Amino acid sequence: MLHYIKAIFFQGIPILWAYITWMKRYSKHPDRYPLALRYKKLSKLTRNVAKSLNVEFHIEGLENIPNEPYYLVANHLSFFDPLAFVCVLDKPITFVAKMESEKMPFVGLAVKILNGLFINRDDIKESLKTMMTLTDCLQEKTRNWSIFPEGKRNFDQMALCGEFHHGTFRAATRTNTPILPAAIFGTSRVLQTKPEYKKFPIFIKFLPPVLPSQYENMNTKDIAKNIQDSIQRTISFDLRLKDHEYMSKRYPNKYRFNHID
Repeated sequence: MLHYIKAIFFQGIPILWAYITWMKRYSKHPDRYPLALRYKKLSKLTRNVAKSLNVEFHIEGLENIPNEPYYLVANHLSFFDPLAFVCVLDKPITFVAKMESEKMPFVGLAVKILNGLFINRDDIKESLKTMMTLTDCLQEKTRNWSIFPEGKRNFDQMALCGEFHHGTFRAATRTNTPILPAAIFGTSRVLQTKPEYKKFPIFIKFLPPVLPSQYENMNTKDIAKNIQDSIQRTISFDLRLKDHEYMSKRYPNKYRFNHID
């Protein structure tokens, strides 16, 4: 709880000031303000919040990020996941988030500020409508988009990724948009009510993009399975090992996973 108190102490007033002066306004009328401006302000505020929460980012694969608009897909561990990407990506990215996150403090506002979409997975008709809107947005080739294909958070970061829903890839394939896979690990610790550690490492690795020429003869089920497998391999054989090394050195007597099979 102390790291939350520290975050509130250092960032409570800046967050309140941001909410009064621009966050509420930007979230209600995002199209009145340039996306670059909205993203720059949100990114700076989010990085300050992450710093106050003692988050440390370890990033790899930035060279894999396409220069053209892309569709980022990643595994999902925490409500902090989209904020983590806002912290580490310099260029604006917009999110498709589940409906429940709209009511989450800060997260819901952040998605709205960036012209994001909220998807209701309990209503097939509404979810299809949202994905059609996403397809139209990708067709414009003006923004980078991101979605978490598992559709829900995986609360156990040591478990395997949930199944990637192949329907989440149709918007990209229908618009010939490069798909950028990303593996993320460590975010589930950040928002715990009773955190065990003082520092919270987050490992993110951007994998080589899957280009339209590579998936043009594939169906979305195969695309989803291949990308899920590549992200899972990266987590299991790369990010978990780096996290284990970091945590074992910093907390030799406290870290619970003292060996990895």
